[in-house]
Amino acid sequence: MRLAVVKEGLEPKTIWTRFYSVPVTMPPGQPNVLFTQIEEDLTVPMPSSKDFDQYVIYVGFDPEGAAMEKKKPARPPSKPNR
Repeated sequence: MRLAVVKEGLEPKTIWTRFYSVPVTMPPGQPNVLFTQIEEDLTVPMPSSKDFDQYVIYVGFDPEGAAMEKKKPARPPSKPNR
């Protein structure tokens, strides 16, 4: 799932975006399920009153983001301090 805050206009500007891998179990034969995702780290500066109506929050499924997450190399183990 991708969450994004965008300032729309002639030249849209992404203010904040993040991909989340959300585990959801789909029982056999059930076409949909309800799920909740709460994110407390979504913070953006308050836009000015003239720009406020241009800010849009997008929530959607991002198959490309999921593919990129799978391709990320594992972090090398940190070296112990000596």
